[in-house]
Amino acid sequence: MAFEGYLRRARQPDVFTRTFPVYAQLAAALDSHATGEYSSLVAIQPNGSRPPFFCVHAVGGNILEYYDLARYLGPDQPFYGLQSRGLTGAPAHTTIEEMAAHYISEMRKLQPAGPYFIGGRSLGGMIAYEMACQLRASGDELAILALLDSYPVGYHRLAANGASETGKMQRFGRRVHAHLSNIRSLPGKEKLSYVLAKSKFGPVQVKIKIWRTLYEAYKNLGLDLPQALKDVEQFNWLAAQKYCPQPFDGRVTLFWASKDLRAKFDMVEGWQTLARGGVDIHEIPGTHLDMIKEPHVADLAKQLSACLAAERS
Repeated sequence: MAFEGYLRRARQPDVFTRTFPVYAQLAAALDSHATGEYSSLVAIQPNGSRPPFFCVHAVGGNILEYYDLARYLGPDQPFYGLQSRGLTGAPAHTTIEEMAAHYISEMRKLQPAGPYFIGGRSLGGMIAYEMACQLRASGDELAILALLDSYPVGYHRLAANGASETGKMQRFGRRVHAHLSNIRSLPGKEKLSYVLAKSKFGPVQVKIKIWRTLYEAYKNLGLDLPQALKDVEQFNWLAAQKYCPQPFDGRVTLFWASKDLRAKFDMVEGWQTLARGGVDIHEIPGTHLDMIKEPHVADLAKQLSACLAAERS
């Protein structure tokens, strides 16, 4: 009820909307949905003279988490979020390639030609990567591809092609060593949780498998999906599982959440495998979930702002 009250007030041009512009943005988006004018492109901070930065949603599909980042980047940096089409009840995309093509189309409505400044957090970085590949393939110029703690989904498939058995074993050994190091650093009661989370029996993996089985059963039978299966997050997980990335001939900028128990070599090696132009790494204090929140978002914005400025010059 309180949130609905915020939305009612957000539709009024008063001091509330100036103080909490994110609610005004959300109210406008809901109004546009009601009139059939929905767009995946959301102007979180549309003002400023600099080239706009386009940031793709994480696995949940919405872009509200980017509000603080846009605010810290300052009033002269336009910031646009790209959110999942499925949030409005429209059919959700089921592949990363479809998402990337749709978001490029939305982005071009605002900026018809490059150079483009794009990025995304978590799964959003992987979608932005596919956008970069498609933009390069069509001859567009890309200024920066900013990955906000994005795991290089599917890179192992590309790395395995042409790799020797010795190389595969060496990579497996490095991965095992990293996981053992993480386990040793955890308190006793958290060790088992870590092992389960990294295995095929982890809660996320089991949930995805169940959802995918049900989804494919309904699809094969030609039945409409029940509301319980129309979950944007699950569609996004499914798309990530199916994605097979191709090499990118440019450079990527990785903002790594340094407090996460995630093998750094896996992140770095993965992006080095995909990005033939190299990887610039910037460490951000905090974990995968809180690097976009206070107090770490200020540091993220500072480092991202410097990278954007370097590409503008």
